[in-house]
Amino acid sequence: MKRILLLLSLSILMQANSIAQQFPFTLTTFDDTYTPLSEALLLTPANDENWDDPETGYYPISIGFNFNLMGRSSDMLALIDPGCQMVLGIDTDTVNVFSPYFADIRNADTLEVVSAIVYSTEGLPGNRIFKIEWQNVGFYDEFDATGEFNSTSNYQVWFYETSNDIEFRYGPNTIGDGTLIHMQWPAPLLFFIKDFIIQSQVSTYTWSLMGPAADPTVGPIDLYAKPSFEDLLIGEPSEGTVYHFGAIASGINENEILPTFSVFPTIATDRVTTYWNGYNQTSLSVYDTSGRLLVNTSTNHGNRIFDISSWPSDTYFFTIGEGPAMQTQRIVKL
Repeated sequence: MKRILLLLSLSILMQANSIAQQFPFTLTTFDDTYTPLSEALLLTPANDENWDDPETGYYPISIGFNFNLMGRSSDMLALIDPGCQMVLGIDTDTVNVFSPYFADIRNADTLEVVSAIVYSTEGLPGNRIFKIEWQNVGFYDEFDATGEFNSTSNYQVWFYETSNDIEFRYGPNTIGDGTLIHMQWPAPLLFFIKDFIIQSQVSTYTWSLMGPAADPTVGPIDLYAKPSFEDLLIGEPSEGTVYHFGAIASGINENEILPTFSVFPTIATDRVTTYWNGYNQTSLSVYDTSGRLLVNTSTNHGNRIFDISSWPSDTYFFTIGEGPAMQTQRIVKL
């Protein structure tokens, strides 16, 4: 098993710039029903049980639209060894990287293909979502130590076209003792790397999720040193856990997070979640395409869930605030 942790055989144990920078996303955590991707494209070979070792060291993926990840834009991603890291900007000398679950994954069987990585792009132009899923993946380190695949996992990453938001979504898993699957880390490591320079192996900024898996925070991390428990998640993300990373608009003062409003998912059938990071109580209204007012309420800082299962299929506009401070987000009810 190759231990290539970054593109072109670069190790993730890089020198990290000590300059602090605001994390370029707002993290919110909520629960949602985990739905496996259907009618998706197969990224990993269907007839090779050793698909975790691609000859090139990575799988290229077309997103289907241009996506901006931490200031770097591309319509192409790469899934790189050990099968858990995603890179945007693979045709450049500097890349951005993130991992929804850092572990050396593999097919959870030695004789037949029982695991896969699949992806799809859904929705209409301007409102599309790129989704990639790790289905029933096993872990090399557990198999290497025990000869068995007792631990398997399912999880997804979603990219939102218009907002440049990202979601990590976690499905069912059979992980008991995670010490055999976290490689050199003592607990789950989920991270973002901004501006990794391939030639010098220097990264400008690195962050990880830390604290209870049900309600984590994000903080800077030195990936050159072995993280302590304080730098990692406590426990495994349970089935239905969603980490939503709302992209913060570039150009704002890094010492000041302006109030922002988001609604997700933007294509939904049963329920949507609104997030407001202002601390004042604010009016919240919902209109359909005919201008009919469906909801007239108020909201405070944080998340609020709306049951839309009974609403007709249509486009709906969630509006928060009034006058110059008003913000509107659109969702499509299928």
